[in-house]
Amino acid sequence: MLQATAEARTALEDAAIAAAVAAQRARSLTVALEEALASLPAPEERGPSPAPSASVAADQRADALSPREKEVLALVAEGRSNKAIAEALYVSPNTVKTHVASLLNKLNVESRVQLAAIAARRFAN
Repeated sequence: MLQATAEARTALEDAAIAAAVAAQRARSLTVALEEALASLPAPEERGPSPAPSASVAADQRADALSPREKEVLALVAEGRSNKAIAEALYVSPNTVKTHVASLLNKLNVESRVQLAAIAARRFAN
């Protein structure tokens, strides 16, 4: 019984450490995304553009994301599942599912791959 308790305690400590590392990584990615967004010129400074492509339009819509949506977007870009994102952000998988659906809708894309591409463009800028 003592050994089982010790093993359970060790497993919980390992899980807590992994969750803390994942949360820190998500925060780091969120900071990087916010810095990339902040470095872009304001829409009025960009000037008129002829018929923007779908990817440019999606990038512009990314400016309207909430801080939590930016965190979720960064983790989706890492290729994480809803369950892994939920564990990293200490929310339920259903909450992540709602955030991902909101991202798909706001950015007018159809897949997580397209979300990751948008995030990659945002980090590259």
